Amino acid sequence: MGDSHHASNAAAPADAADNHAAATFIDRWQGTTASELATAQSFVIELCQLLGVDRPHPTPAQDYMFERPITFWHGDGASSSGRIDCYKPATLQKMLAILCADMDRGGFCGALAKDVLHFNG
Repeated sequence: MGDSHHASNAAAPADAADNHAAATFIDRWQGTTASELATAQSFVIELCQLLGVDRPHPTPAQDYMFERPITFWHGDGASSSGRIDCYKPATLQKMLAILCADMDRGGFCGALAKDVLHFNG
């Protein structure tokens, strides 16, 4: 009975491989000094490979892509054009919700969420 308990706590081979792949990814990107512009797409593509999800790709609906055009709406009523590095609507909304859950809603995150969620559709 004790042996089966210990066996359930041991990492399965797939888990060990996943952990190694994640550690390798972190080691590769940790401390990167190149600019965001130079590395963002490579980072997202490698992250998608690590997670086993589809990479961004062009679609007529522009619903999962790099550099999606948006309009930022500012608190003073002004607007400016911008781009989202990697755009996937439901994922972006989930990410913002997670970020905002741990931050002051009146601070930077609230302003970011307001700006990002007003995109050109």
